[in-house]
Order: sequence, then C-alpha cells, then structure tokens
Amino acid sequence: MASCLFGLAAGQTVGTRQSASPGAGARSSQSDAGHTINRPLPFKRGEVLTYNIGFSKLVFSGSIGQLKLTVRNGQAAGRADQGKESSSATPSRGDTGSKNSKDTPKPDGPVRETSGTAGDTDRPATIEFGAGVVSKGFFTWLFGIKIEDSYGAVVSSEDLGLMRSWKEIDQGDLHRRYETKVDREQGAVSYSETDRNKTGPASVKTGACPRWVLDLLSAVYFIRTQEFKYGSPITIPLTDVGQVYQIDVVPVRAEEVEVEAGKFKSIQLDLKIFDGKYIKRSGQLLVWLSDDGRRLPVRARLKSSGTTVNITLAHFDQSS
Repeated sequence: MASCLFGLAAGQTVGTRQSASPGAGARSSQSDAGHTINRPLPFKRGEVLTYNIGFSKLVFSGSIGQLKLTVRNGQAAGRADQGKESSSATPSRGDTGSKNSKDTPKPDGPVRETSGTAGDTDRPATIEFGAGVVSKGFFTWLFGIKIEDSYGAVVSSEDLGLMRSWKEIDQGDLHRRYETKVDREQGAVSYSETDRNKTGPASVKTGACPRWVLDLLSAVYFIRTQEFKYGSPITIPLTDVGQVYQIDVVPVRAEEVEVEAGKFKSIQLDLKIFDGKYIKRSGQLLVWLSDDGRRLPVRARLKSSGTTVNITLAHFDQSS
C-alpha cells in the first residue's frame, strides 16, 4: 500500500496495480505540442519536501510512513528562465506559510539512483526529480512489512516533458525495478520490468506516446508551474506501465490549510484519476497547493473503498 501513497494513489498495493484503459486521444496534437510552464520555476535544485503519511479505515488509524520529494540535480533553470515572468490567471500569490529549513533532512533519502545530465553540454539541460517512501509505525506493526521504495524522473528543463523515469520497489520479499523511456522525436514509450529476486532479462513493452508526456512524479512538479482558473480543468497526458492516460486537474476553491509545516493559503485541486480515468474503482484525490510563488504541495487526501490517506507537509527546504 505505501507505494501508492507516493504515486498520487496509483492503485498499487504492495506492488500490484489496478489499471484502466488508456485515455482516448493519446496522440493528440495538443499533447504532442507540449504545455506552457510559468517561469521562474517555483522549485530549484536542492529543494527537499518531507511529508507525513496517515491512514484511517473503520476503527484503524495511525501514522504509516514518510514521503520525501527532492530536486536532486540537473539544471533547474532552463534558458527560458532568464528574467521571464508570466501574468497570473488566478488569485494573487501572496507569500504565506512558514519555512522551517533548519531541521529539514537533506536530499540523501532512500532514492538510490542518480542519472541526471547536469553539466553535459552535449545534451539538453535536464532536471532530475527524486522521491522516497518509507513505512513506519502503524503500517509496519499491522502488516509486518518494511517498505522502502524510491522513484526518479529526468525531464527536459525547457518544458518538463518526461525523458526517463524509474521505480525501485522494496516491500518485504518483493524487490522490483520498473523503468520508462520516452522517445520524444518518434512519439514512443518503452517500459521494462525487472524482478530483482530472479535472473534473466527484463520484461519490455513499447507503444505510442505523445511527444510531451509526464509520469506521476514529474506531474507533481508540472502542476506547480501552472496558473489556475477555478472550475477550468488542465488536462495532462500521463504514462505509466507503458500506457498513456489523459488526466484532468480541476481547481476547486481557495482554502486555508494548517499542516505540520505551518498555515498556508492554498488552492484545492481535484485530480480526476478514478472511475476509469486511471484507476477503475471510484474514489477522490484532492491536492492543496500553496497560493504563492512556491506552489508547495502542502496536503493531499485520498479516499477510496472506505480508506482515507492523508499526506501532509512536515518540513520544506528550498535552499540551493
């Protein structure tokens, strides 16, 4: 279960994924053309966001894990960043919330792979994102499974389009690696899966893909670069397990939220991933972004099948 808590509730339960059919229009001209991102980017190299994960179902509740998001290396400021600002389409971005960087863990969590291309002048400037999920407390006690999963994504710094991503899943006796590579020129995606408990080649499949596409991790950062108009959805193409889905992100309302990291004026977003959009079953996923220049994801709440998962920002460090 803990791996789905990071992946914006991708439907995984100890390595098993519930998938829907690929969304229609995966090769639409809009997707191939890419999407506009507002600059300067609200994140930079060295940013670390640390979250607590809580769970409740019927009489059971408790803390079950920690999530860490990092901008680990690569060029977090592309050429177009030079002095370019975009006008706001929604409420003003007043600076609120607290910054408690003195006790924030540095980006040395469970993410084990580093493969960014910072400083490589022969290749396009890239940004590398990392994430790690570690189980603790109630989950480990109840199920007797220690979970330590890591994720990474390398994107173009020009438009945040996905180039490559990977997952390292370590859950009890389960040890697997998943990797996605996007060929942006050909509009194709390859996906491989390796069981690290067994010898032999990886299982690989390929398929068509928009030239501009995201995965779950890069989508978190892309959403942070957007301006929102309440009630007007932003549609993003998302690739996972070699398939492509069209996901709507709907700004719902302004709301003040309080989490461990402080109080934030925020924008509530409804991510339409359930009811066949990405996950077959019904449910709801809400995410709150701080309504300021940082666009911090301060809270996420998943409800499905009588279970509620809350992910709340505990610490953040945006120093370079």
